[in-house]
Amino acid sequence: MMAPTSIGGPKAPELPKTTSFDNVEFMTATISGASKVDAAMAAKVTADLAALAGKSGGDATVAGTALANSIKAAGVAAFAECGVVETLAKMVADRTTAEPALVAITCIADIVGVRAEPFILPFLPNILSAVSDKKSKELREAAAAAGPAVIKIANPHAVKNVQPFLFAGIAETNWQTKLLSLQLLGMFAERSNVPFSRTLYQVVPVVSAAMWDTKKEVKDAATAATTLALNTCQVFTACLLVLFDICAPAPLLA
Repeated sequence: MMAPTSIGGPKAPELPKTTSFDNVEFMTATISGASKVDAAMAAKVTADLAALAGKSGGDATVAGTALANSIKAAGVAAFAECGVVETLAKMVADRTTAEPALVAITCIADIVGVRAEPFILPFLPNILSAVSDKKSKELREAAAAAGPAVIKIANPHAVKNVQPFLFAGIAETNWQTKLLSLQLLGMFAERSNVPFSRTLYQVVPVVSAAMWDTKKEVKDAATAATTLALNTCQVFTACLLVLFDICAPAPLLA
């Protein structure tokens, strides 16, 4: 398992309330008492959530789309009131049910959009872990689709919440996890830009180390991620020199 750990494993470091499952508990406390979700809509969300079980491939996409549309209609309170987060967390922690859960996460990100971010961003470690599953191609493909979907709705200012997950993935031994982590880091650099640029002193050592990985796909992804990260810097010419030195370090002078 990587650190921060995935849901269902050892306890992960706590994130700020805005982008962690602690936020779900906070919202639940806020909406306790009178329900915020219409009873009929709540029933639809619950039914669509149950329908995910046992689905795969196209059937999982159909079920995930239905669930996402129900959540959008019911409002984000449905994540807490209808047990969406809790159920998806249980499903994604079990590799036999992880595929439809990851497909649903992709659908939720695409359909519900940024309002779903506090609820699905904490699934990122599970996504990075699942992409290197050794037995299920379908699970790997679901994870590969879920990662970009989550990053696309991540708050551009959430660098301190997103980057630790991706750094941990880059440090993993499984090359597929490294690859996706680097790809997502590059995506987030493009999305975050100025906030991301303020963390280059943390980013460059991580991604530059991956540029020397033995797997060509990882090396190429690390180079691309480094370029996108350095693109956030205002002094671009200097950044290109840094990238060149990482790729082809000059020998030390005597």
